[in-house]
Amino acid sequence: MNMKKLFLLGTLAMFCMTGSAQENNKSNDSFRVEETLPEISAKSILQFWPTCTVEEIEKFVFPELYEIVMNETGYEELAKCFTPHNNGIVAVIKREDRSTLNSVVAKANGFLPENVILFWGARPEENDVFMLYAIKDDDSDGIAPLQGDIIEKVEAGFSAYSNAPIINIKMNSEAAARWGDLTEVCAKERRPIAIVVDGLVYSAPMPAERINSANSEISGNFTIEDVQELVEKLK
Repeated sequence: MNMKKLFLLGTLAMFCMTGSAQENNKSNDSFRVEETLPEISAKSILQFWPTCTVEEIEKFVFPELYEIVMNETGYEELAKCFTPHNNGIVAVIKREDRSTLNSVVAKANGFLPENVILFWGARPEENDVFMLYAIKDDDSDGIAPLQGDIIEKVEAGFSAYSNAPIINIKMNSEAAARWGDLTEVCAKERRPIAIVVDGLVYSAPMPAERINSANSEISGNFTIEDVQELVEKLK
């Protein structure tokens, strides 16, 4: 399976989010590694994807990835980075190892199920590590369940809980209904939802129940400048 080139953004704050994205072609570009943090494209596209569950990762994803990394690199310590985690994470990778694993992970797509896509996390986490996520693409077409022209209003703001910069989004009525359906299914299946922009996952929280609100907050490791720029590009 070729890599699907996706454009993604966002973090789900209080399990309330939203999305907008357009259909993307399959390409290995999703695994391009930048030494610096990736820049946001001229037109940022927001998508919401269900991730694989821990059970699915253990059964369908992890064994193939571990074997491929061992065969390609010969480094057992590197292969040990691939282990099932919550929130759709299949690996926690040090920054210095990401470039090495980039091409290896791209090769893995030929051995993974057609409905599985791998995406890097957008920002390094604590201890300067990057997450690798397994996304569930039920139709194997690279089109997220929630994407397209779904944003009615978008503006910068600050979290009431952490005072961190966030993006406030209001979805149109059609998108809000689809968002409700997506969160309901994922809550029942205990399946996280990945928020992605420009081919990178910003977070993958798990909804506790159906969310019917059209209003969402996207949070992440953002500066005020990041949020202002994204707001302009999501309008």
